[in-house]
Amino acid sequence: MEEFRQQTLRTHNMLRARHGAAPLKLSDELNVYAQHWCEAMLKNDIIKHSDCLLHGSRIGENIAYRVTGLPHDLTGQETVMHWYEEVRDHNFASEEFNTKTAHFTQVVWKGTQELGVGKAKSYDGRKAVIVCTYRPPGNYLGQITANVSKPQ
Repeated sequence: MEEFRQQTLRTHNMLRARHGAAPLKLSDELNVYAQHWCEAMLKNDIIKHSDCLLHGSRIGENIAYRVTGLPHDLTGQETVMHWYEEVRDHNFASEEFNTKTAHFTQVVWKGTQELGVGKAKSYDGRKAVIVCTYRPPGNYLGQITANVSKPQ
């Protein structure tokens, strides 16, 4: 799991650098939160956001999942790159929140400093759930253009 977390962190930081955002640091506390939520979703056969609260404070959250007929292990790089692909739909001049680009904007959000990573797989390997948690969270209205820059 540690290698998966490091790969996920490296991919985030590579993409953040393209957009002038400082690198993230892994947080043990956010890792535990993300892992717990992955396991809960897999156990209950649901995919939805958590309440995104940790000790009463908001956190950001991205979720990825895969269900396939054959066992396939999602990598951290694949997951983060999938979220990043939303960049093609992002309007860098707009303060409007767009649900179609919210994963991307959270990945590169300049105000975010910490990352948590969780991953859970079904016993047969056909289902995988990945959660990344972010502190401070991104995607605040009125702060989008200040926190999401065009790629350099």
